[in-house]
Amino acid sequence: MINKNNVAYIFLFLAALFWSGNFLVGKFASQYQIPPFSLNFYRWLFAWLILAPFTIQEILKKRNYILENYTFLKRPVIISNGKTFIGNSKKTIQEVKKHLSE
Repeated sequence: MINKNNVAYIFLFLAALFWSGNFLVGKFASQYQIPPFSLNFYRWLFAWLILAPFTIQEILKKRNYILENYTFLKRPVIISNGKTFIGNSKKTIQEVKKHLSE
């Protein structure tokens, strides 16, 4: 039988391990000049890969609810030359076209 105190210590150890691992990845990224956007993307990708086996079934069950209520998932995000455009309104599309034609 696993004692609750032992489980708490395991989770504390894992938190410290992930935090130190994140520090080492940041140190590595600064030495090898990995762009911040790429670093952030890969951090989220690996977090998703770790969590996906535990969450994917629930997400698929509630897919319709998520798509109906979280409208930010339906909005495109365009990042170009340091500018970020969010949404598909006429104004945003015109700004994107103007920015891309420059």
